[in-house]
Amino acid sequence: MQQKCRLSGLFCALFLLLCPGAFAQSKLAEPSPEAEKLLNAYCFDEASELIEKQMAQARRKKLNTSALEELLDQARKGSEMLFGTEKVVFVDSAIVSRTAFLSAYRLSRETGKIGLLSHLLPGFGTTDSVSDGVCYVNELGDKAYLALPDSSGATRLFLSNRWGDEWSRPEPLKGIGDSATSEAYPFVMADGVTLYYAAQGPESLGGFDIFVTRYNSDNDRFVRPENIGMPFNSPANDYLYVIDEATGLGWFATDRNQPADKVCIYSFIPNESREVYDITAVGDDYVRNAARIASIASTQANRNYVAAARKRLADVLADEQASGGRMARFVINDRTVYTRLSQFKKEAARKLAAQWLKGATQLRNMQAQLDAMRRQYGTRRDASLKKEIFQMERDVATLEQSVGQLAKSMREAELK
Repeated sequence: MQQKCRLSGLFCALFLLLCPGAFAQSKLAEPSPEAEKLLNAYCFDEASELIEKQMAQARRKKLNTSALEELLDQARKGSEMLFGTEKVVFVDSAIVSRTAFLSAYRLSRETGKIGLLSHLLPGFGTTDSVSDGVCYVNELGDKAYLALPDSSGATRLFLSNRWGDEWSRPEPLKGIGDSATSEAYPFVMADGVTLYYAAQGPESLGGFDIFVTRYNSDNDRFVRPENIGMPFNSPANDYLYVIDEATGLGWFATDRNQPADKVCIYSFIPNESREVYDITAVGDDYVRNAARIASIASTQANRNYVAAARKRLADVLADEQASGGRMARFVINDRTVYTRLSQFKKEAARKLAAQWLKGATQLRNMQAQLDAMRRQYGTRRDASLKKEIFQMERDVATLEQSVGQLAKSMREAELK
């Protein structure tokens, strides 16, 4: 028996000596710099062709093609996204430190709060990476959306409700964690239904991509998330998409074309409805540049539109600098004026007050835009601009009536 074992061992040793690669793992075929360069230039079809050629060569050499396959999948996703690039007007951009990027988001009070979990909800989280994560608290201050590790250790989105002075135990959001490997950076619109967040997973083009989903109250779940596409997403990390409905401005963060310690924050004007470029009409290069956000100025064809947006942003900054910001004033009667939503005693009145505050802010923004249009008309007598002014005047009058009715309903609900 021992003789058989010795012979077997000698045979194995001889086999390994003569065939050193027999049990060795295949060497990994690395993507070429040319392929990655094409990918970063948004030449996705050209990148796909080059990667396929490299894969064929690697297979002939019996190399491991997993890295090439991953890059090919990314190139194919990019090609599909490119055809759906949304037309977006960008207002500005700012390059900031990665560790302090939240400071570039200048939100009105009506939008809620975005901050570090350790600041907004002290006591939540058990590790530095979790406690320093980004958390969103709605305007009423009764719902917090945050990222925490689930039972498997993957980062998922959770919801915590505030009851009095206490926050409830966070519960995972249902319906959005089916395929992503990591979820973070939540933001919820004022409707309380629409959720934007960033995720890494099989449907992401880069590391983190921005997704949108909506809550379905019928089954207490969020619907299947959708990748919001380009120009917001890229082969790099893109995250924390926020829309301030009170000012009509949006923000998102990206590390595309940035060093490791920096991130770029873009501000933009959100569209009421999504409109994409016709690539056959404007050409591939034009759409590539739009998807890459190669030039902010090229998106600002309507200067009056951009000027009004910048004024709204300036108003938000002025609020911040005015000794803690101007307080909201909710006039209840001759003797009672509230400055915070939390002061309302009646829940129905608080909700009406939140609607009034948004409407009043929107009205100020529209009036500022109308003033800018009138000044422009004073220097340029344009028939189409005159028509826009008449329409804006009608919209302002309608909103004034709506805001006035909300104020009345708010007072009546609080005094019942």
